[in-house]
Amino acid sequence: MSVPHFVAKTTTILTIGLGMICMTLDRPTFAQSQTGATLDEISIPTPRPRPKDLTGPTQPAEKRGARQTGVPKTVAVDGGVVDGSTKDCLKRLADLAEFELSEAPNAKDPACKIKNPVRLKSILAGNPIRLPGNPVLDCPFALDFARWTIERANALSNQHLNARIKSVLTGPGFVCRRRNNLPTGKLSEHAFGNAIDIASLELDNGIRFPIKQHEEEPAKSFQRALRTASCDHFSTVLGPGSNPAHDFHFHFDQSRGGNKATYRLCE
Repeated sequence: MSVPHFVAKTTTILTIGLGMICMTLDRPTFAQSQTGATLDEISIPTPRPRPKDLTGPTQPAEKRGARQTGVPKTVAVDGGVVDGSTKDCLKRLADLAEFELSEAPNAKDPACKIKNPVRLKSILAGNPIRLPGNPVLDCPFALDFARWTIERANALSNQHLNARIKSVLTGPGFVCRRRNNLPTGKLSEHAFGNAIDIASLELDNGIRFPIKQHEEEPAKSFQRALRTASCDHFSTVLGPGSNPAHDFHFHFDQSRGGNKATYRLCE
């Protein structure tokens, strides 16, 4: 092959190659064919920011613990979150009763207040014992009352009346008032959610047992036994025969009177 012929052929090949490169550069990209935009106009998505904490939920430990133990959600009590002792009370109460946390009741007297208010709905004693009055009580007293209902009242009802308790008709629990509803004097334990009044018991055989002076049996023996057992459970027990204000209900509270706060009252 002569040199001029070789140069001419090489030139032809280079010309064809450059033309193909130019065609390739001028061909629209896939993105251009779909959107009509140039590469400079198409933004490339940036990765989503990495979460600051990958260790688990950021929910406060108190609430996570409440769900794990079956205790209702925590709420602010007296301006703060419930403390360890309160959570322990709520956990134990959850084993014995159905309840919900309650906001501190409004009261005309600022001295009337409950530290850890709960609203009781029922007592868990095999078949739940309903509390239609939904009394609002301080948690420690609510725990005492739940135990009394199961260990004392329900057991004695089954023993003396051959029937179990279906519901307990109570007062509201918390009431901001003086003792015996007098205009002056010391505040009642009701003003601190530390007391409850019981008007009657409804039994699972359909009988309603009112709290009053009973002369017939077995009602008389049952109420007497219930009163005696209650005196071992509560620090104050008042009922029919104590005074006219308690002729038709039991009053239970956990007040401690006397100089050494050891005085008990059982009438």
